[in-house]
Amino acid sequence: MPVDPTKGGGRTIALAVTVRRADASKWNAPVLSILGTTPSYPWTDPKAADVFQGHDLIWVDQRGAGRSDGGTTCPELTTYSAEISTMNLGTAAAAAVKACFAKAEQSVVPFASIFDHRVVAADTEVVRRALGISTWALYAGSAGADIALQIIDQDPTSVTAPVSRTPVAVGAGGGANDLAAAFGRFAADCAVAPKCSAAGDLQQELAKTFARLATPVTTKVIEPATGIPLVLDQTTLLDSMKSIGSISLSTLVASLLPGGVDGSSDEAVAKAFAANVIDTSGWALVMTDALGMGAVGLDLPEASIRAIQAGIDVVIFTETNKTASVIAALIGAVDTGRISEQRINEAALRVANVRHDIGAFCGPSH
Repeated sequence: MPVDPTKGGGRTIALAVTVRRADASKWNAPVLSILGTTPSYPWTDPKAADVFQGHDLIWVDQRGAGRSDGGTTCPELTTYSAEISTMNLGTAAAAAVKACFAKAEQSVVPFASIFDHRVVAADTEVVRRALGISTWALYAGSAGADIALQIIDQDPTSVTAPVSRTPVAVGAGGGANDLAAAFGRFAADCAVAPKCSAAGDLQQELAKTFARLATPVTTKVIEPATGIPLVLDQTTLLDSMKSIGSISLSTLVASLLPGGVDGSSDEAVAKAFAANVIDTSGWALVMTDALGMGAVGLDLPEASIRAIQAGIDVVIFTETNKTASVIAALIGAVDTGRISEQRINEAALRVANVRHDIGAFCGPSH
């Protein structure tokens, strides 16, 4: 692979490629899967099983990532993880970050090229030709959609179909900065496609949506204590609900590591954070975001234990096949003393109080 794939020649680098194919003698509707973040690693999306069914799959470790050339490791930065996470760098931390960047600049792969989607797209074109693939489909997630658009922009005849899972309208070369222009291009393409145009004029529907959102969104509710009807907007809704003594509220805590707390460091900051949420915000319950996303770098049972230890009342995950292992892990944590029975009772009591307040008990009333 040329260091500069847009020109060719000169120094070369190696990119790692992973292929899953049914028949080694021929390609069967190949799909290039592009992770949204940079750098990316071989991956597959279990939610896209229908998309991938019957297709050969190709994953490429982008330059500077995984097994490909150009990666830079700076283990010394872990010493300053708390400062880096808050961007409040002391002298030593700033020097360590600067040294890491200097190391990256000395890599055989130009540091800036690792994050240049035009270069990444050109890399994939070299990979496609090397694999002997005439055309392929693209499956992109998040910012990978921009890489996909760059691939299409550079050689539209090589792409049979792009599938994009991204919440942001993006445009090749323009990122997400010009949403109106990006949507305009999409609406224009839609207008000439029979199935898409059947949904109506997308530009007109977008204009209607903007007009509707120009005025505050309101909802009508009945105040349970007085029976008085109320019209609330997004600002007054929470204030009004908090003032109602008969309703308990909950908040969802993102799967982050506050204050630099990680898997090996002291968890006092996380515990103080959860306690502060309960004591100062008026919420009756504190729950996690979906732990199955793996944002904290722990498996589901261990993440659940850490969450309960830190003061979370309810852990949330969608992998129902792992429910038994999570329950077993929590029971084991209580048996070994990692979680006290008092901590479990506190959480259970708050859950019970909320269920009582909203009439969600399924058993006999007392």
